[in-house]
Amino acid sequence: MDLIVETKNGKVEGFTENGVCKWYGIPYAKPPINELRFRRAVPCESWEGIKSCKKFQCRCVQFMKGFTILFTPESEDCLYLNIWRKDSQEKKLPVFVWIHGGYLHAGEGSNPKFDGGNFAREDILYIDINYRLGPLGCYDFSYYNKDRFDSNCCLSDQIMALKWINDNIEAFGGDSSNITICGESSGGASVCALLCSPAAKGLFNKVICQSGLPDGFHTKRSLKYVMDLYLKYLGITPENIDELTTLDVNRLKQGVSLLYKNLSKVYPGCYMPGILYDDLFPEDCYKSIKNGNTNGIKLIIGTCLNEGSFFYLTGYYPHSWKKVKEYCDLCKFDKDFNEVNKVYHVVKSEKQKVIDVNTDLHFLVGSIKLADCQCENNDVWMYQFNYAPRLLKLLGLNATHGIDVSICNKNAPRDYLWYMTPSKQKDKLMNEMFGCWVNFTKYGDPNGNHLKIKWEKYDSIHRKTYFFDEKSSLAENPAKEKFELWKNMQSCYK
Repeated sequence: MDLIVETKNGKVEGFTENGVCKWYGIPYAKPPINELRFRRAVPCESWEGIKSCKKFQCRCVQFMKGFTILFTPESEDCLYLNIWRKDSQEKKLPVFVWIHGGYLHAGEGSNPKFDGGNFAREDILYIDINYRLGPLGCYDFSYYNKDRFDSNCCLSDQIMALKWINDNIEAFGGDSSNITICGESSGGASVCALLCSPAAKGLFNKVICQSGLPDGFHTKRSLKYVMDLYLKYLGITPENIDELTTLDVNRLKQGVSLLYKNLSKVYPGCYMPGILYDDLFPEDCYKSIKNGNTNGIKLIIGTCLNEGSFFYLTGYYPHSWKKVKEYCDLCKFDKDFNEVNKVYHVVKSEKQKVIDVNTDLHFLVGSIKLADCQCENNDVWMYQFNYAPRLLKLLGLNATHGIDVSICNKNAPRDYLWYMTPSKQKDKLMNEMFGCWVNFTKYGDPNGNHLKIKWEKYDSIHRKTYFFDEKSSLAENPAKEKFELWKNMQSCYK
């Protein structure tokens, strides 16, 4: 493969390592700085000569501590993507696009857990992207001045990256007609929004949603509560909102810290700022799917067994049984709380009950609802990741949020959370899950020789769910009781 590739904007030069060609830090949009701060993504400008793409560019400004370890410097100039492919002359390679998680406030594509070399060696062209985070990406200041501020800047970044990929990927040997997008956590929420966004229609044909939150999007009304609170912590009035355009990024970070610390106290159950319904994403996922906007797109969707254990540590979601009841009383819950007690009575520990409720309410039920809608006219596969690494068992976190990421990318040996787990078990899980992601990307079906049993398609009657575990299995409607309990729950702020 020629390492100098001509894109629509100019030539880029990559490098080869261990049989994989890599291009790091390719710009896909203009730097969102100065007058473009708080504006939606603008197409990248062209350049003369050959741009060296042999090292990662800056990650986006990070607004939450503890989500990632520092791998690259941070900057507002962050709209870059990275490409991996096998060093060969093959053309029309299937394309896999990874969208990282991090609560839309942290994270980066250059995290070693997301290294695309393993996909590349399977004849897949792998791409990951950076996109704006926190106030720079998903806080909607257009309430106060719609002429200077745009909404959903982070979603516009992701759409711009996908447009760039469609326009340029064939020059790298990729197939623009065979693109899979995949994301975990807020990356999973992002791919749900992209699935249903009219602006992203036709830019991909397969989706993998890992631990996304299909119910976690904001309305203009719900986000307004949060925006007013954030401005209060910044000491900025709506009349002086334009001060944000030049405000030091450290002030923005301080405001986020106060917001994260206090939001659940001021507005219990209200999410931190994120993607909201607007012209890029005009209606909730379920309505969009029922209206036929996602026809022709295949989907893998799933969760981890103990998603809520990670969030229990943060105290952000309800962290006691009393708080769970208060949350149900506050929200539009259509059942008596005694029904909740009945469903979870078999769990002896109050802590584990709370973890289970947060897992089911925020991750599991929304994923089932989305799968139920999408499977009416499209192929869907549902999974649950049940295996707990040895270290996380010792810590009481078990199969927590995000633990499947380095498994599906076959990068568990790089992930310290998996260090104490026997290699045999890690290899077994990686071969299964990575094999499914590879085959789905290539052929639109996760099945193959890497599975001992067939992963059957999902339907809304049987809800067949593949359990990735020490001994993987296929279960029928495993969350029926919990789904019936929570399926009509709605936030009081929407």
